[in-house]
Amino acid sequence: MMSTISTPDPIPTSGLHVRRICVARAGNLVIDQQDLHLTPGSGMILRGPNGRGKSTLLRALSGLLPLTSGDVLIDGENMMVGDRVESGRHVVYLGHSLGLKPALTALEWLAAHIRMDGRQVVEDDMLDALELVGLGPRADDPIQGFSAGQRQRLALARIVVMDRPIWLLDEPTVGLDVASVALFSKLVAAHLQKGGMMLAATHIDFGFDAEILDLGGRP
Repeated sequence: MMSTISTPDPIPTSGLHVRRICVARAGNLVIDQQDLHLTPGSGMILRGPNGRGKSTLLRALSGLLPLTSGDVLIDGENMMVGDRVESGRHVVYLGHSLGLKPALTALEWLAAHIRMDGRQVVEDDMLDALELVGLGPRADDPIQGFSAGQRQRLALARIVVMDRPIWLLDEPTVGLDVASVALFSKLVAAHLQKGGMMLAATHIDFGFDAEILDLGGRP
C-alpha cells in the first residue's frame, strides 16, 4: 500500500500571516492556536464580548505581550525573536492608552514619536496628518487643552504619520463623534487602497468590506 506524505501549506510571501499562536494571561490561555492572514489592501475586524482576547491578540501581535507558541510572519519573514513579535518597522499599534503628553503641543508630540522611530522629522508630514484628522488649526496648541475626542484624533494622526503598512487598532473610535468616525473610516479606506493592512477590534461599521474574525467562542 502506498502512503501519502502531507506537505505543509505554503507560506504566503506577502502580508501578515499568523500561524497557530497561543497567548496566556495570568496563567490562563486566552488565545489558543489562532490563525489569520491579511493580504496587502485588506482589513479584518475582531469581534467578540469583552474578555475574549481581542486586546490580547492585538497586543501580542504588536510585541507588547509574549507568545506561548506559534509564529508571526510578515512578507514571508518570521518576526519572532524569542517569545515576542519584533515587527516595529512594519506595524503601528493604537491601544486604550494613548500615551499623550499634555504639556506638549500636537506637533511636538508627533515629532517625539518620529524621533523615537529613528526618522527625520518633517513638519509638513505632521501638518498633513493633523489636517487629515481635523486638527490642523490645533497644531501648536498644548494637548492639555484638547477634548477627549480631539485627543483620540491626535492619536490617529500618529498612526498616519508613522507610515507603517500594518495598523493594529484597539477600539480606535472611542470618544469620537459621528463626523470623526466617518473621517476615520476614510483614513482607513485610503490606507487600504495604498496596499496597507488593518486589524481592528471595533463594533463600528466602517462602510467597506472587511473580514470578520469572531473570538466570541473562545473561553
